Amino acid sequence: MKSPLHTSRTNQTSGFTLIELLVAVAIISLMSSIVLAFVNETKLKATDRSIELLLGTVRTEAEFYHNVRGGYRVAPGTAANNLCNANTTAFNSTFIRTAGNTGEALTHATIINDALTKAIAQSTGQLSRCKVSADGKMYYIALQRKTSANSYVCTDYTGVMKYITTPKQNTNNAADFSC
Repeated sequence: MKSPLHTSRTNQTSGFTLIELLVAVAIISLMSSIVLAFVNETKLKATDRSIELLLGTVRTEAEFYHNVRGGYRVAPGTAANNLCNANTTAFNSTFIRTAGNTGEALTHATIINDALTKAIAQSTGQLSRCKVSADGKMYYIALQRKTSANSYVCTDYTGVMKYITTPKQNTNNAADFSC
């Protein structure tokens, strides 16, 4: 008679041991965490690119608006009719509804409003800096990027768009209206 301690493997069922299953689950978990981190970073980069494209639209339409109105304000020298609220971090959403914006100027102002509103929503939810010079001839807009807390997308009246590390301060020096 056979001893119960010496049973053959032919009586056991085939399958995976608990250790083998735990190793497989750990490998799958590790791989999925790597993929999720990559997907999240890609999503942030796509949001940054979208912000850049929207600011590019603002830049283009601001130039059209400037050509029609002769400046970036409805009435140059009037802060109330400014693209930005008193050269601060606020975008003046009433800019498009000002009486001086009619016809082609209204079309460009509406596109500027829509694009900048979307860019602000995709960024941190507020402008980092928005300025228009007193004569209405220069502007500067900066938005924080999603991928870095210390990096901003900047566009200005010269047509430049680039990354900067610090938005310009609220002064009226001509140098403060360029990226």
